[in-house]
Amino acid sequence: MSSDSPPPSADTLQKWMEGVETLFRLLVETFRRGTWVKRLLLIDALILFGLNPGVAEKISSTMLGGTGTLPDWYSQAFGVALGAVFVAALVVAVRSLPRLQPEAADAKERKTIKGLRPFTKDDAEIFARLQRQRELQECLEVVTSKEFRFGILVGESGCGKTSFLQAGLLPQLSTPEATHRAIYVKFSDRPPITTITQAVVEQLSLTAKPAWDSDLLAMLSEVTAGISQPLVLLFDQFEQFFVHYKQTGDREPFIQAVTELYHSNLPVKVLVCMRGDLSDRLIELYKALNYSPSPYEMVPLKKFSPEQATRVLQVIAETEHLEIDERFVMELAEQELASREDGLISPVDVQILAWMIERQNTAELRAFNRVAFQKFGGVEGLLTRFLERSLEARVTTTQRQTTVKVLLALTDLDRQVRAGALTVGEMQQKLQGAVNEEEIREAIAWLSRSEVRLVTVVERSTERGYELSHERLIPALMRLAGKELSEADRANQLLDRRVNEWLGNQRHRRYVFNWRELRSLKQQQPFLVWGGNRRAKEQLIRQSRRWLYGWVGSGAALLLVLTTYYAWLWFTPWGQMQQVRWELTKVSAQVDDSSAGDAVVALAKDDHWQQALMILEKEIGDPGPKAFALSEMAKVALAFKGETSVTKAKSLLTEAFTAAKIIDDLIIKAPTFSNIASAAAKLNNAALAKSSLAEALTAAKMTKQPGGKALAFGRIALTAAKLNDTTIAKSLLKEVLAVAKTIEEPSSKVQAFRNIALAAAKLNDAALAKSSLAEALTAAKTINESDFRSVAFSYIALAAARLNNTAIAKSSLTEALTAAKTIDIDESFFNVTAFSNIASAAAKLNNTAIAKLSLTKAFTVAMTIDDRAFKASMFSDIALAAAKLNNTAIAKSWLIETLIVAKTIDEPASKADAFRAIADAYIELKDTASAKAILQQAWELAVPTKSSDTLGSIATTYAKLGNWERAIQIAQYCEANDKISALSQILTLHAEQQNPALVKLREAEEREQEEEN
Repeated sequence: MSSDSPPPSADTLQKWMEGVETLFRLLVETFRRGTWVKRLLLIDALILFGLNPGVAEKISSTMLGGTGTLPDWYSQAFGVALGAVFVAALVVAVRSLPRLQPEAADAKERKTIKGLRPFTKDDAEIFARLQRQRELQECLEVVTSKEFRFGILVGESGCGKTSFLQAGLLPQLSTPEATHRAIYVKFSDRPPITTITQAVVEQLSLTAKPAWDSDLLAMLSEVTAGISQPLVLLFDQFEQFFVHYKQTGDREPFIQAVTELYHSNLPVKVLVCMRGDLSDRLIELYKALNYSPSPYEMVPLKKFSPEQATRVLQVIAETEHLEIDERFVMELAEQELASREDGLISPVDVQILAWMIERQNTAELRAFNRVAFQKFGGVEGLLTRFLERSLEARVTTTQRQTTVKVLLALTDLDRQVRAGALTVGEMQQKLQGAVNEEEIREAIAWLSRSEVRLVTVVERSTERGYELSHERLIPALMRLAGKELSEADRANQLLDRRVNEWLGNQRHRRYVFNWRELRSLKQQQPFLVWGGNRRAKEQLIRQSRRWLYGWVGSGAALLLVLTTYYAWLWFTPWGQMQQVRWELTKVSAQVDDSSAGDAVVALAKDDHWQQALMILEKEIGDPGPKAFALSEMAKVALAFKGETSVTKAKSLLTEAFTAAKIIDDLIIKAPTFSNIASAAAKLNNAALAKSSLAEALTAAKMTKQPGGKALAFGRIALTAAKLNDTTIAKSLLKEVLAVAKTIEEPSSKVQAFRNIALAAAKLNDAALAKSSLAEALTAAKTINESDFRSVAFSYIALAAARLNNTAIAKSSLTEALTAAKTIDIDESFFNVTAFSNIASAAAKLNNTAIAKLSLTKAFTVAMTIDDRAFKASMFSDIALAAAKLNNTAIAKSWLIETLIVAKTIDEPASKADAFRAIADAYIELKDTASAKAILQQAWELAVPTKSSDTLGSIATTYAKLGNWERAIQIAQYCEANDKISALSQILTLHAEQQNPALVKLREAEEREQEEEN
C-alpha cells in the first residue's frame, strides 16, 4: 500500500472552489461598492499577508527562479507602505464623520429664522411674539380644565405644530407657578412606551426602572405619586406610530396601554399632535377608548392669515436687522404667499422665505421689499426652488443624485411622511446598494450643515440617526427626483442589472420581474436601450410574464377556493354552526366547569360526540358538573335511533354514577343522582335507577338547608314515580314521605309534600296522594308571611288540579287569593308572582274568570312599580303568562304597555334587556315580525353598553328567529361564560331543527321542571 495521501474527492474540490469564489466575490464587491476606508484596509491586509518579507522570499525563489534573497530596502519599504495605507484609512474615516458644531453656533446667532427646524423651549420668549397667543391661550385652557383627559391638536403639515408644543405649551406648563406639568414626547420609529418613559425620566430628572419600558400605567403611577401637579403628555408627530406599526396586531399593545391609562384615575392627560390629513387613523384609538372627541377637545392649529404672516415677518426683520417694506409684505402675503384654496399662509413658507432672504450675499437683496423680491424670483414653487438652489452647491451630477437618493431614503413616499430617524446602515440597506456608505456619509454631512438644514441629526443611546427636516419638503422632493432620476433611466438600470443576474444564475426564476417592474418597463418601452443583450432581455420579460400569469392563475384559483370556503362558512347555516363548534371548543378552556358542561351537552345534541367527550375529559374536572353533563348526554343519546345510541347512553350513565359518588356538596349531589336515576328509568335500567335514588335519598337526608332538602325530596319522589317497577317506586316514595315529615320550615315542607302527592298520583296511589296534599295544606296554613303563604297555596292548587282533586284545588285557590290580597303593596315581586300562579292554577281548573281576574290584578300591581326596568320585566312575565293561558289578545295589549314602559328606561343595558324580553314574548305569540323589529332595537341599545349577559340573551333570541349569522355575531361580543352559554343555546336550537326528537326531549324536561316547581 502506498504511503501517499489519496487524491481529494470531487466534493472536497467543489467546496474548495466555492470557498475561493466566495472570497473572490467579497474582494471584488468591496472594491466596487465599499467605502474608501474598507478599500484601504483591504489593501493594507493584502500588503500584510501577500507582500510581507517571508512570502516575498518564497515567491522569489520558487516562482521566479531567484535566489530568495530580497534587497536591503524591501523590509523598510514594506513597513512604510503598510503604515502609510493604514494612516490613509484612518484619515478618511475621520474626515467622513459629519461636522455638527457649526449648527449649534448658528442656532445661537439666529433666534427667529429657523428654516425647516422647529422652535424649542429655549425660544419661548421670541415665539410668544409670533402670532400664536390666542391659540396658545385656548389650548392651555383646554388641557388644564378639570374635565379634560384626552384631546387632539391637529393642523396641516408646516403649520408649526412642533414649535407650538415645544416653544408654546411646554414652557407655559413648566413654570413653578403652573398648575400642570407637561412632558414633551416626540414619536418616531422607536417603541412608543420606551419613548414616553425616556421623555418622562429625562424631563423630570428621574432614575428609570427596567419594568417601566413595558408597563406604561405602572410607570406613570409611580411618577405621579411623587409630584403634586397633574401630568400633560404632549404626543408630537403621533402619525409616526401608525407609519412604523403598520399591522393592527403590532399597534394593539400600545393602544391597550393608552386605554388603561384613559380609564384609570391617574392625574395624567394626553394631547395628541397629528397631521390633519392623517387624523382619521385615530379612529382605531377612539374605538378602543370608547371615546368621541368633542369640539372642545379638538384643538385646530391653523395657518397664518396674511395679517399674521406680515406681523411675523416684521418681528423677524426687527430681530435679524433686515430692512422691511410693510405695505409690500402685506401685498406679498395676500397675493403670493396665501394659498388659493383657503387664503392662508403656512408658517414654514414664511420661515423659508425669511431664510432665503437672509442668506443673500448683498445688503440690497437681504431685505423684505419689492426690489429684493423681484430679483429673488417670486414665491411660486418656493420649496422646489429652495431645494434646487440648495442642490446647486452639489458640483457633480453624481453628488446631486446621491443627495436626492438619501433624501428619498428618509421619506415614506407611499404615505408622504417622514420615514423616521435612520442610521447610515439603514439608509444603505433601504437604497439596496445604489449608493455606498462613504457617499451616504458625505451626503448626510452636507445635508445636516447649518447653512443647508435639510436633515436633522437624532442622537440615540448607542448610535446616531438622521431624519428629514420637515414633511413640507416631500412634495417638492418628489418633483425634484423626477428631474434628477428619470423613470427611463431607472427602467434601463433595472433591465440591465436583472438580465445579468438572470444569465449569471442559470436563468433562475428568482430573478424574473414582478408585476410592478413589468408595468414600469412597459410604460418606458419606447425609451429602453436594448443593446447587444436584446434577445436575452426579451426572453426574461416573456418568462416574467409567464410566471406572473401562472401566479395570477394560481392566486385566482386559491382565491376562488377561499371565497367558496368562506362563503360556506359565513353564509350557510352549516358553516355558521361549524363556527359555533370551533368557538365552543376554544372558549371551553376559559370558563368554569358548569359552563363547559353546557357546551358538552350542546355538542352532544348536535351529534358531535367526539368533540363533546374531548371537552368533557380535558376541561371538566369538578365531579358535580361532570356527572350532570354525562347524565344529560345519556338522555340526549336516546333521542338518536339505533342500538349504538342505547349502548352509548348506558356507558355514559355508568360514568356519571361513578363521578357523582365523589361529589362533596350535598345540595348538588342529591339532584345529580336524581337526574341519573331519571335517565336510567328512560333506559329501563331499574338497578341503576334504584341505586341512584338511594344515593340521592342519602344525600338529601344529610342536607341541612330546608329549601334544598325539600327540592331534593321532591325530585326523588317524582323520579321514583318514573320507575317501571311500581313496588320499588312505592317503597322509595314511602321512605321519602317519612323523611319529609321531619322538615320543619313550612314552605319547604309544602313543596316536598306537593311533589310527593304528584308522584303518588303517577303510581295510581290515590290514598297517598290525598294524604300528601293534606300534609301540604296543613303545613301551608302555618305560614305567617302573606307572600309565601299565597305562593304555597297556589302551588297546592296547581298540584290538586293536575290530580283532578277539585275540592282541594278550589279551597287552595281561595286561600291563595285571600293571602295574596294581604301582601304588602311594596312587595311588588311577590304580589305579581302570587297572582300569576293563581291565574295558572285557575286555568288548570278551567276557571277562566279567576284566571283573567288574577292576571289583571298582577298587571295592576306591576303598574305601581317605580323601577322602570323591573316594571318592564314584570310586564313581560305577565304577558307570557297570558300567552300560555291562550289569551293572545290580552297578552299583546299588555306587551304594548310593556314596550311603552321599556322605552322610558334610562339605563341602556336594562333597556336593551327589556326590549329583548318583549321580543321573546312576541316569539311565544308567533308574531315574528314584531319580534324582529323590537329585537333589532335591543341589539342597537346593547352594543355600546358591552353588557355581556344582555348580549348573550339577545344572541339566543336571534337564534330562536333562525337568524344564525346575527346570533353568532352578537355572541362574539360576550365574555367567556356568557359567550359559551349563548353559543350552546344557538347550537341546541339548530340541532332541534335537525332532530325533532330533541324537541320532544326538551318539552318533556320542561314539563318535569314545571311539576317540580
